[in-house]
Amino acid sequence: MTGRHRGDLAALKRAPWRVLALVAGAIVALGLVVGIMVRGGGSVEEERQQGAVEVRPTPSVSETYPTYGEYVPPRPVKSPVPRLRTTPRPKVTPSRPTRRPEVRRCPPGWSEVPFLRRWCLRHGYGVR
Repeated sequence: MTGRHRGDLAALKRAPWRVLALVAGAIVALGLVVGIMVRGGGSVEEERQQGAVEVRPTPSVSETYPTYGEYVPPRPVKSPVPRLRTTPRPKVTPSRPTRRPEVRRCPPGWSEVPFLRRWCLRHGYGVR
């Protein structure tokens, strides 16, 4: 029998590169956790001073190009002026009479079968 099976103990051993990668990953993760813990230990007052936002008064003169973060109202949209017709258009009469399209009929015998009758009606065929 080829491949892995229960009697093969060599297949259960891990490859040395996998063990090395696992140990290296654990050391990197531990270093990240310790680094975050050491760096994040400050007082509350220092955090408040760092998080303070400088508030500037808004300029009274409107600028042509506002800076980012300022509210700019949308430009007013002028409503279109409707055109008034001075002369009425002449009524166009068709040169020849229009013909009604031919109604396609279902094949003979389909109108007696319920699901074929529904198919004909859905696809624009007339039922006899």
